[in-house]
Amino acid sequence: MSKTETNRKIIQSYFADICSGNEEIMKKAIDKYADPNFIQHNPNMKNGKAGLVEYAKKLRANSPNCKFVTKRFIADGDFVVCHSEVTGYLMETDDKDPKYVFVDIYRLENGKVVEHWDVSQRVPDTTASGNPMI
Repeated sequence: MSKTETNRKIIQSYFADICSGNEEIMKKAIDKYADPNFIQHNPNMKNGKAGLVEYAKKLRANSPNCKFVTKRFIADGDFVVCHSEVTGYLMETDDKDPKYVFVDIYRLENGKVVEHWDVSQRVPDTTASGNPMI
């Protein structure tokens, strides 16, 4: 199996576990897959494994019904991208239960997640093109 395919499979497992809604499964996934010196580029999250656990707990407390449905994984060498539809994710400004699109980018080294970036956008009711966002 190629390095790209191996990394894609690692992120598929990691992402499924951290988005499972089960705190024990999430912690085990972070212990198994995240590098101790994990670098985080999300401005709301801290570096390291502890930062991941802290943010995941906060997310579950604020959005207990949050559900990620990953539509595609795109891998190239050490990088894997997840393109996901998210429901139940409530921002302070949300007045109802909107859908979001998330794009998570992971960099791996030696089978461990060492770096993460992400962007998200609320899905509008309509789009100018008429095409869906995901």
